[in-house]
Amino acid sequence: MGGVEFALYSHEFQKITGHYTTDANGEIHIKGLRTGEWSLIEEKTGKWYNLNENPIEIKINWNEITNTTVENELKKSQIKIIKVDKENHEVKLKDVELEVLDKDGNVLEKLKTDKNGECYTKRYAVRDYPELYIRETKTNEKYVLDTEMKKIKENEIVNYTFENQKIYGQIKVIKTSEEDNKINGDKKGTPIPNVSFGVYDENKNFIEKIKTGADGIAITSKLEKGKKYRKELEGESGEWYQLNENEYSAEIVKHGEIVELNITNKPDNPD
Repeated sequence: MGGVEFALYSHEFQKITGHYTTDANGEIHIKGLRTGEWSLIEEKTGKWYNLNENPIEIKINWNEITNTTVENELKKSQIKIIKVDKENHEVKLKDVELEVLDKDGNVLEKLKTDKNGECYTKRYAVRDYPELYIRETKTNEKYVLDTEMKKIKENEIVNYTFENQKIYGQIKVIKTSEEDNKINGDKKGTPIPNVSFGVYDENKNFIEKIKTGADGIAITSKLEKGKKYRKELEGESGEWYQLNENEYSAEIVKHGEIVELNITNKPDNPD
């Protein structure tokens, strides 16, 4: 490798006695050295190589040619990926699948995070792969896929914490009269205010209480992906209307979606 620069240090005189540069064949020829202990100190190397920071010790003997080979390691890139919940970095995401790509979009390897939400790429020579990218291909079913391409920096192990947004959605309840109400005069389809619902998760654990407004509409807070249940609360079914004892389910699948439920109540019987 040509153009590599060295300083020559004499242990006898305890000083640098000269500076030398390799030729096109990667060689340096130094003549007329005194016998004894010397060191070659690399000062500059090729663009794609790491500097050899260890002095090369040389012993010069009388009337002999001493040959010394100096090796340089190619600069390499590697990345450690840590997948976490965007809102809580303590939550690590297992089995997230990713790809490593070159600058032309060719897939070089596929990765999957472990139980700690971590995985490592191979080490890639920067000379051969001046640009490398990470792309997420699959994530936990309750999270939004991160489609951003991540570029790897050269010659280092980079810790990248990739965030995944949990999938959230809402459920909108539209409450109307099932029939004409003979007591208050509401026609069929009239919105019913002040109807309260309990909202429950897929395991029937209570999440929150919602209540319809003057427009007969009630909307939940942001809920995680999955099936949710709601049931009208006894004693809060709206004035002059009977309690609807049915249990209704709705499933949030896509991030940001609002799932609508149309639910009716029978009017009270004036008799």
